[in-house]
Amino acid sequence: LLRRQPRHRRRRGVAVHLTERDDAVLQALARFRLARTSDLVAYAFAGVRGDTAAVRLRRLFDSRHLAVLPPERAAENVYRLGPLGKAYLTERGVEVGRAPRGGLEHHLAIVQTWVTISALEDIELERCLPDWELREQFSVGELHVVPDLFMLVRAGSDLHAIAAEVDFGTESQAVLHRKLGEYRSLWGRA
Repeated sequence: LLRRQPRHRRRRGVAVHLTERDDAVLQALARFRLARTSDLVAYAFAGVRGDTAAVRLRRLFDSRHLAVLPPERAAENVYRLGPLGKAYLTERGVEVGRAPRGGLEHHLAIVQTWVTISALEDIELERCLPDWELREQFSVGELHVVPDLFMLVRAGSDLHAIAAEVDFGTESQAVLHRKLGEYRSLWGRA
């Protein structure tokens, strides 16, 4: 009888040779900071059997390229970069930011929205900046309002700027109305 390895404990001595797909997973996690299994599978394993993707994510976890947040019973894993994943990306000049504090469900909903939009077939996502990158890259004075996701989307030959808000019912109606007013005042400006 084989005992099942708990999903939050690593198997010892697992080494991996990183593939292009593994690199894509690590690069994505550098931007996402945290992501559920389903988001990583949708992003990097499209067209691959679910159990194949799960085995590969497990090997990346066991090899310390990925880490998982303490698991909740009956919930899927939430991944972040592990020590070897951070080292791998740092060696390649990729800046690795910190995972967000608090607001985990909202953060994961933003990542899910980002992954879902990037998979749409009729558009091309040319640029996407989540709120945590916007806050890192711009000063408060430069941004009148910080959307959850700011995207440049190409549909055919047209390029559209889109600000997305992921509502979890945590912001008051007054805050939402203020944000919408800010968006209206920015309409048509660079």
